[in-house]
Amino acid sequence: MKREIVGVVDIDAFASASMANGADKNSIADPDPLVWIAGSQLTQMEPRRKQMVVDKILPGGALMLNASKAKTGKTTLMVEICHAVSTGRPALGHYAVTQGPVLYWLADDPNISRFAEAWRIVSGQEKVDDFHLCTMRQHLYPDGIINLRKAAEQFHPVLIVVDSYTTIRTPRTKNTDFVKAEYDDMRWLSELAAETGAAINLIHHQSKAKQADPFDAVAGSYAMGAGTDGRMVVEKLEDTQRLVRIDGRDLDEFAFVYARGADRRLFHVIDGPAADHWERLRLIARRSNASFTTKDAGELFGVTDRQTRRILSQWENIGAAVESERGRYVLEASVLEAAARIRSAAGA
Repeated sequence: MKREIVGVVDIDAFASASMANGADKNSIADPDPLVWIAGSQLTQMEPRRKQMVVDKILPGGALMLNASKAKTGKTTLMVEICHAVSTGRPALGHYAVTQGPVLYWLADDPNISRFAEAWRIVSGQEKVDDFHLCTMRQHLYPDGIINLRKAAEQFHPVLIVVDSYTTIRTPRTKNTDFVKAEYDDMRWLSELAAETGAAINLIHHQSKAKQADPFDAVAGSYAMGAGTDGRMVVEKLEDTQRLVRIDGRDLDEFAFVYARGADRRLFHVIDGPAADHWERLRLIARRSNASFTTKDAGELFGVTDRQTRRILSQWENIGAAVESERGRYVLEASVLEAAARIRSAAGA
């Protein structure tokens, strides 16, 4: 049973009112007792195992907040993932999926034609029966949640995408606590994900303010991040490349880079710790020489020798580069292969 937090002043006021009406102070009904779970009981509970709808990216039964700046390709990425899940092929040509029905609630009306174009690119002439699109604009609570639950009962989806939160946000009255309201919106979606076992990806926009932590730039209160099970941020890199960062409950922090090829299809470039260093790694990979020195790297990066040595030490730790001889480095094969994929996809 859901309970509101009641302050001491409210309790005193309630007691005073009760006594004023002739009730004895000792006759006030006791609240429902708190239920305590013993440690021995906890050890007997089966741990919850999350099934990944998209390996390393989208866990089933969880709400993922996809919050990124405008024009970064959030919708395009989700079209690729939706097509992969509904057909069973690897997402971005790399990540294994759990195949099944997909629901996409596109409440942002101006995006329909752009969405249709993105879908044609990824699907070609292929008929996909397990993908279902809804373009109706409706508030999340109560109507949106009710209709999503009905749709889940009808289609049994493994993935639900809601695009975007701005257009379906539950209305706020003048005196509404917007932090609690946003938290409630997130929890309704999170509970729906848990009930259905589906991965729910909620697309939203980041604020324009620059943040040291990209996850802190969600355009809303911190309750949004707290109310979700995971967070995804898409960032623009050079050309058509994008960096995606993911974190969440029961989910290891993960990052990957993808790009768009000459055929306008998205493909995987690199992932893991090296993804966070990709912009600098690619600068080195473009060099004609197979090996490079600290000075070479520093000149490319525009940083001091000390900063460069720190960067190269990090690359060694994450398996992106190795010191072949004193003061001279080479990139690992995985990095060189990633750079080659971009050149090949661009027709270079």
